[in-house]
Amino acid sequence: RQGYEMPIAISEAEFEQDLIPLLVQRFNELHDRTYGFMLDSNVEIVNLRAVGIGRVTKVELPEAEPGDADASSAYTGDHQIYRHGEWITAKLYDRNKLRPGMQIEGPAIITEVDSTTVVLPHHTATVDRYFNLLINRS
Repeated sequence: RQGYEMPIAISEAEFEQDLIPLLVQRFNELHDRTYGFMLDSNVEIVNLRAVGIGRVTKVELPEAEPGDADASSAYTGDHQIYRHGEWITAKLYDRNKLRPGMQIEGPAIITEVDSTTVVLPHHTATVDRYFNLLINRS
């Protein structure tokens, strides 16, 4: 059994119609134009995509002026990590306590509820004015 997907476009106005027969008709017409014949079997809808266009309000990102580089207030302890065949000590930091301007030298691990960021040795993580972590080679 072979299968090929063929995209079929429909307009907003056509949503008022019974869509399945319309999609089958469009598929059969496109298949006939493309391959010179219509299939004698059922048509399978593999996926549906929708595009929405509209106005949305601009997202306001939290912002603060960068302050002191000292991140010790976010430090929570040490943890052993295995890297290149050896155990090394990495400092642990709480992401929610980091503020713009703070810098963390690797090796370090920055934790938060939904993710973990590893700062490798010879790298520095800096918190920018929008609270993003920027990691660069030291």
